[in-house]
Amino acid sequence: MQSGLTTAINCLQTLLGSEDSDLELAGLEVENIIDVPTSDGVLVADMDRAQDVKLALKAPTEKGARVAEQFPKDHRP
Repeated sequence: MQSGLTTAINCLQTLLGSEDSDLELAGLEVENIIDVPTSDGVLVADMDRAQDVKLALKAPTEKGARVAEQFPKDHRP
């Protein structure tokens, strides 16, 4: 699945998302990966660990880094 400025080449079960109109994200032969850049960081994770996104945000927050607290919503019919 792709959203925003993304290119997926031979990718399987992969979520690529880019909400920044100045940032192109490309995936090349990756499988079962989530890759979502935001204005303050990039999340790369195995799709099987999608439920653990909070863990990925915890470590940078503890180091004082600015991390996303709100994420864009995708409204579907």
